[in-house]
Amino acid sequence: MSRKNSLLVCAPVVFMLAPQLALAYVGPGTGLSAIGSFFALLMTIVLVVVGFFWLPLKRLLKSRQKTSDVPPQEEAVSDDILVQTTEQIESLQESSKS
Repeated sequence: MSRKNSLLVCAPVVFMLAPQLALAYVGPGTGLSAIGSFFALLMTIVLVVVGFFWLPLKRLLKSRQKTSDVPPQEEAVSDDILVQTTEQIESLQESSKS
């Protein structure tokens, strides 16, 4: 790199790192707007992460748990309970008729 190119690269870096007195005033309206914009940007990033990454991952994990938690015998047990309940209701109806 030539001396001229290195000077063009180093000069802006030196000027940016050198502390300067900024004679600027940020009024309350501008300051509150800047703070509000910062929080809006922060919440947008959080919602993007939640919406695009966390919720689909959560749904995927829930669907995997549902398929692995239900054994095939449970369906037969629930059918037996339904049959027993129906028989009990029918017997109660028959006893109330007589």
